[in-house]
Amino acid sequence: NKFYNPCRLKKKSTGLNIGTLELRIIKINILEQEMLDKHIAKGYNFIHLRLIQIRNKYPIMILLGDIRLKRSNDSIIVVMESNLRDGPFFFNCYPNFSMDVRNKYTSNSIKLHIKSRDETLDEKIGPFQIIYKIYYKVTKINYNFKALRSSQKNITIVIEANLRKFSVQVPKKLSH
Repeated sequence: NKFYNPCRLKKKSTGLNIGTLELRIIKINILEQEMLDKHIAKGYNFIHLRLIQIRNKYPIMILLGDIRLKRSNDSIIVVMESNLRDGPFFFNCYPNFSMDVRNKYTSNSIKLHIKSRDETLDEKIGPFQIIYKIYYKVTKINYNFKALRSSQKNITIVIEANLRKFSVQVPKKLSH
């Protein structure tokens, strides 16, 4: 059995117009059906989500979630809220799980929820961009990838960074 290129990168840039009220909450499917269909045509059965990177430079809330899970607390993969006067933020998330590419619900299961406050952004600024990258492997059988790095569940880590002063505080775990 061969792996798809282990550094297989899918990169998508999305420009979103936040000038209208109905776009204050936006949902984006991370896994597109076209991409999955290409892998199905090559005989692959599973996609392993290794790393998701997100870049943003606007004061918004981003939630990455798996809508297959019924309880909302279990479905949250990562949440990031920004109030950015000092530049863009980036974050890495290591979901570390596999999904069946032949399942009809796979393309709609991982969603990026983007929310802005009505009073935060002016309609005149026009569209803005959120850039995300997905690193993944596709395989013919479902391997157990538990040895890989993964993001811990129910752990909140706060990192404060000031890119203008080139200073980053040591990450702190918050207790719940």
